[in-house]
Amino acid sequence: MLFIISYRTHRRAYVSVPIKAFSAWHVDVTLNFQNFGPDTVLQIGFPFDQSLAEADEEESPPDPGFVTYVDGTKVPVVYKKGIQNPDLKDLHYPHVFTSEIAFKSGEKKSIRHTYNVGGTVDSMGGMDFRYILKTGALWKGVIERVDVFLSTPARDMADLQCISPAPQKVERKGNDITLSWTMLNLKPEADIVFQRFFTELSRMSPDQLFEEVLGNNKSGFSVSNACMSEYFRNRVLATYGYPFAGPYEHALFYGSGQFKENPQFSWNKVTEKHRSLLNFLNDNSKQRITIPKPWYRSNVYIGAGAALVVLLLTVLFWLRRNKQK
Repeated sequence: MLFIISYRTHRRAYVSVPIKAFSAWHVDVTLNFQNFGPDTVLQIGFPFDQSLAEADEEESPPDPGFVTYVDGTKVPVVYKKGIQNPDLKDLHYPHVFTSEIAFKSGEKKSIRHTYNVGGTVDSMGGMDFRYILKTGALWKGVIERVDVFLSTPARDMADLQCISPAPQKVERKGNDITLSWTMLNLKPEADIVFQRFFTELSRMSPDQLFEEVLGNNKSGFSVSNACMSEYFRNRVLATYGYPFAGPYEHALFYGSGQFKENPQFSWNKVTEKHRSLLNFLNDNSKQRITIPKPWYRSNVYIGAGAALVVLLLTVLFWLRRNKQK
């Protein structure tokens, strides 16, 4: 477990995914420290949760290819089993890689870790990977700055169905997508989590999703959070070829070829059932979009229709009066 008492830090993390997401994540982390106390030697540890080891590896140390460099020089790394702190019951990391690093008073050092990890896969096909930030809350003071970058081929974005917290910036360069976060003066309370929902759920058509969420054929599935609501709202829109403005959403639904963008997308083609589903999911999403009413329900058409009725009644009234004369 990472526990640093007397150091403020600038922490920079670069997370890259050079091959298919969740099958192997390559992580490259750089942490910049300065010693504001006397000369000392610290045991600096990097924690991993239970997902690091497979079920058949419980008796042997996991091997994520963990390497540590100090100011560009490779240093020895020792694997240790994490110990539960009774005062921090929600922080338990059974695997820790440690290095002994000496700091002179006032000295600055750049510590870099590289490793590979696979994330967690459940029996239903759901997957998740988390970049651990919460242990930074144990450090003295705040982390002055954290930069996280995740890079992956656009075709593999389909596996990153829910990201929390949402990336602050998304860029596309060629066939690659880069997601980024910048956090200042951070006392982290949560990790960055990437999820893919279980397979059956991810394959539901808009009609099936409507029945599960708003219909009578519910099987226990519920839209449990804003991230899930946003994903399924956008997935329904993707079936109509909705032109997503953001490169993340565009790559998520169109990068793998599962759906195809429609340059002639029109809200008028969205069925009443699907529009009801979209409105429900949109209301429960963190980032809402504007879903226009059907043309026949818009205020413009209602107003025009009412004006036309009044005009017709007026004409009929005058015709009747003229006829009576």
